Amino acid sequence: MEARFYLAKNLRNYDRDYERAAQVAEPLVAEYPQNPIFHLLLGDINAKLKRKEKAAAHYGQAAEITLRDPDCQRRIGQLAAAALAALEVHSLASTAPQERCCAAILKGF
Repeated sequence: MEARFYLAKNLRNYDRDYERAAQVAEPLVAEYPQNPIFHLLLGDINAKLKRKEKAAAHYGQAAEITLRDPDCQRRIGQLAAAALAALEVHSLASTAPQERCCAAILKGF
């Protein structure tokens, strides 16, 4: 799981091979649908591929996942709302749950 996440992230950040990054990240979201980081990553990859609807869906799903850590929950919500706003999907951004997340998890995201 961890290797797949970093492979997708590196394909996105360094190789700019967004299609391959999406292929690597999609099984992570399928296997771990309650992990908001995977949804944020796949949302970002889809945004880079100009797939706004898919990106918005993953950002929205990330924001809806309930986490035990309230700081983490808040940061995930902030990231999802900012990503949705960047996509100009204002109707989804305004309905995102309270802003949330854990800086340690997303450090370097």
